Amino acid sequence: MVQRLQIKLLEGWCQATQDGPITYLRGSSSGALQFSFAQPRPDVVINVTEQTLIGLGEKLTAKVEGRREVLRQTGVCAFGKFATLAVKGKHPRHFQVWVLSNGREFILVTHIDGENEPGDTEIAEATEIALKTTLE
Repeated sequence: MVQRLQIKLLEGWCQATQDGPITYLRGSSSGALQFSFAQPRPDVVINVTEQTLIGLGEKLTAKVEGRREVLRQTGVCAFGKFATLAVKGKHPRHFQVWVLSNGREFILVTHIDGENEPGDTEIAEATEIALKTTLE
């Protein structure tokens, strides 16, 4: 059975393109919200801890030039467990990653803006969208 991401967009967000990674934009913002998922080994439950998810987020944000961490959080979401890290830097200006897991699969969501720092509303909406994402 092929699983697909179930993404619940909020008003004002639209798909950027049909090619490449699943990407959404909010209005005239220069930021992009991208989604992907992985199933390392089918039908095998692994011991995913908050630290595992944080570690993946740290690896993904490590190459931000002038990296300054502004948020680190873990908890539960519609898919299971999550960790998020948000960093600011010279390039990109804003990079936030959410790593979600149900113990079998992983969903990766990134919100990246290379030019500007997105507003609080855009960040809050990106967070809401990310934490409601599941597989169908």
